[in-house]
Amino acid sequence: RDEVLLRRVEDIVHSDDLRAFRDILRDLESTGRSRTFDTRMVQPSGRVVWANVSISRIRELGQPGSALAVVTEITDRKAVEAERAALLARERLARSEAEKANQAKDQFPATLSHELRTPLTSLRLWAGVLRQQPLDPATLAKAVDTIDRNAALQAQLTDDVLDISRIASGKLRVKMRPLDLRSVIESAVETVRAAADD
Repeated sequence: RDEVLLRRVEDIVHSDDLRAFRDILRDLESTGRSRTFDTRMVQPSGRVVWANVSISRIRELGQPGSALAVVTEITDRKAVEAERAALLARERLARSEAEKANQAKDQFPATLSHELRTPLTSLRLWAGVLRQQPLDPATLAKAVDTIDRNAALQAQLTDDVLDISRIASGKLRVKMRPLDLRSVIESAVETVRAAADD
């Protein structure tokens, strides 16, 4: 009792919660409305604890005289609540990431089928050109080169699909090397050239 009586509100209530605590006291004084709330308090040792406070106004001779506060330490309960909130946040994050991974998995077949069709389209177009007789040597050489390049691209796409499983199993090895973008652009142009010429 003596320890509490010697201390001011500023010494008991945590500085971050002091303004809200004072607002509650002012409201209690003006309206007489009882309140129950949680706040942080500082023990004489300096240890910060959570407390549940129920505060009511006591009238004396019809006039507001004093206030009665029942304070219960709830530090352990607050720790459990914080841990539960953290677990819930982690679970929501994990669910969100799982949903994104599931969407990516659903989009993968569509992307893969498009990538696989691109070289196949070029192969079929040039096969159609080769069926038409006669062919001049320049067109024949171009057809063979395009077919060869797109077959290699098809093989590369197959390797890329296998790389995805290697990534998932942690067995992928990355080799860094320079890349001539001209070959990439020429391959893209050749893929659609026959259709464009037609």
